[in-house]
Amino acid sequence: MGLKRKDRPKKQTDEQKFEAEHIEGRNPIKKKSVNKVIPDLLTVGLKGLRISTRDRGGPKVPAEGTKPGQRKFVTKESVPWRDNGARADPDPSISTGQDHFILTGVKSPDGAKVKTEHLDGPAELLLPGTGQYVKRDGMGREEIYSETS
Repeated sequence: MGLKRKDRPKKQTDEQKFEAEHIEGRNPIKKKSVNKVIPDLLTVGLKGLRISTRDRGGPKVPAEGTKPGQRKFVTKESVPWRDNGARADPDPSISTGQDHFILTGVKSPDGAKVKTEHLDGPAELLLPGTGQYVKRDGMGREEIYSETS
């Protein structure tokens, strides 16, 4: 007949899934894609991001995630990473590295902590001291972000 409701495993939150996949390196059995595993991610600081615009006088609106209340953040320092998953390249020069990463999460009510929910991917610092980062996807598109003050 199946498990009673109280005996069923509880559904993981976005934060728990994020930590299992990207901090601890545990992938769901069915997942064949490559995951970035970043063990130091919880110890590195984060900075808020906004989408860069050419209009210097325009509003400086924080970059938002897809769910209500989500914001985008970048790691203050570049962090080491490794690929994990069935399609990860066995060559360590391809499947490991060190980069800044853009994350999506929700700030705590007091603004002191960020509950990370999604790893957007690596970001490249455009020029040291500018606080501008570019995130490229595999399709040739790029997004440019600036740190919020």
